[in-house]
Amino acid sequence: FRMAYLIQGEEDTSDLEDAMWAEDSEVFVLTFRTQRHHAVFFPQSRIAEGRNVLLSAASIEEFRRGSRYSYYIFLDADAHATRPWTEAVPAFLRFLVDWEPAVGVPAYNSAAERLHHSIDAHSIFQFDHIFVAVHAEAAPRLLPYIASLDSKCAWVSQ
Repeated sequence: FRMAYLIQGEEDTSDLEDAMWAEDSEVFVLTFRTQRHHAVFFPQSRIAEGRNVLLSAASIEEFRRGSRYSYYIFLDADAHATRPWTEAVPAFLRFLVDWEPAVGVPAYNSAAERLHHSIDAHSIFQFDHIFVAVHAEAAPRLLPYIASLDSKCAWVSQ
């Protein structure tokens, strides 16, 4: 399994990035207000536009490397884990490897507290794209995001 972490936002993501970098993963960061030396800078971009640019950056890396990622894991830079990222990221990766869902999301907010000790995956009908993993086989049906809807509502494109 190879993972592409695609982080969008202005917050400091160094702890998050440190937890994600590994031999089998790459981290791509996009900012829209402040230019950073290690991030793609897409000024004044909206959520779907930025996520599509991050997906393109991952696709270029796949082409360069000659192999696909197993998952594209999209995150908002202001996503918070209930445990330290160094624990939350490996736990989420185990979930993806064990269950291999088309779309995977971690339990967060009050659901994280209720499901903390659960080892099973759960079916859900609605979720926030603040932290979402899309399997490479599902990606052609689900991605790219529909950026033309972003100007009306950031949630519509998701």
